[in-house]
Order: sequence, then C-alpha cells, then structure tokens
Amino acid sequence: MKLTLPVLLLVMSGSLVGAQENRPVKSEPKVPTVAFCRLLRDPDSYDGREVRFRAIYRYGFEASEFFDPGCFGDEKFTNWVEFDDAVKTQMNPETLKKFDEAFCCRTADESLWTIFETELQVIGTLYKPNGKGYGRDSNPHYFLIKVKRVEEVGTSKKTDLAKQ
Repeated sequence: MKLTLPVLLLVMSGSLVGAQENRPVKSEPKVPTVAFCRLLRDPDSYDGREVRFRAIYRYGFEASEFFDPGCFGDEKFTNWVEFDDAVKTQMNPETLKKFDEAFCCRTADESLWTIFETELQVIGTLYKPNGKGYGRDSNPHYFLIKVKRVEEVGTSKKTDLAKQ
C-alpha cells in the first residue's frame, strides 16, 4: 500500500498537469464594434480605447483619413489616420493581398490631386484633440486614429480632384 499511494499520486499529478495544458487559454476581451459616426460624435466614450469600425479610408498626396458620407463634411469630424508598423502582420493572407493591391502604388499619370478611397473594417484607437491637431501642419485634423488591425478590405476607387 505504501508503494501504491506514491505511484497513484504521481499518476494523478501527471494527469492534472495534462488537464491544465489542455485548458483553453483565456482570450483578450472582445473589441466593441462602433458605427464610425458614433465614434466621432461621442469621443469621450472612446478616447484611447480600441474599437472596431467600418469606414472609407481616403488617402493621397496629403490625405490620410477615414470618412463616412453620413458624418462627413463637418470640420469637427476630421481625423488623421496612422497605421501601426505591424498592421500587415495582423492580416490573414487574403486580406493582406487585397490591402497590398489597394495601397500598392501611384502611377506616373496620376496628379497630386488624385485621391484613393477604400472601404475598410479596422480595429483602431481614437485619440481626442490635443490642442495642436494631428497630421499635416498646414491643415491639422481634429482626431487621430491609430489602426492596429485591418480585418476587411472592400472596394477601391480613385478620383482626380483636379478634373472635377
């Protein structure tokens, strides 16, 4: 009996360790999904918090911003967008391919006034006004949005503002 008890304890401790190793890892808290216009209309609720939203990313020579036609046009909703250095490592291969195709290059026949627009679903962080503005010094933006992850890449289009 004395020999059996240590063996039994050893077997039990091994199966407990195995059970602990197979236990699911606690995942990080879910990132809330927010309508883009709500994010900008209620910045106190989202300042510095990671959120998921869908909007059109507008970019070009001096542009890097999200917009939604439902809340676009109001000066207080201007935002400057920065992508985290590791954003591409966070994408699945299909999304990365679409992202690279949408953002790959500007051709020689496009003017500086060419604006590209691509619908994106992202996880990012909104930062409220800092008193100086974000982005270009000549035309600072009200908010800063730092994109951590791109989850979906939608349709893209380009517009030459000089021809409008």
